[in-house]
Amino acid sequence: MAKYGSLSKFNSALKDWKTYVETLEQYFAANDVTAAGKKRAILLSACGTSTYQLIHSLLLPTTPNDKSFAEIVAVMRDHYQP
Repeated sequence: MAKYGSLSKFNSALKDWKTYVETLEQYFAANDVTAAGKKRAILLSACGTSTYQLIHSLLLPTTPNDKSFAEIVAVMRDHYQP
């Protein structure tokens, strides 16, 4: 399967969370990624270590694997734009 586009780590100094998620959604559309679990895995593997650690902390006592892509996006949105 060909891969179209690329993903960068999330950096709140360069991009807001909403824009980052919109970029992810374009990547998903270009690459026919529709499965929720796959979307979550791509987000968590592409976002970078510091963002992953933040997601992990915000979701305690659960883990990122216990949440859906939409739930993770919402938690981060609420963190950056309360």
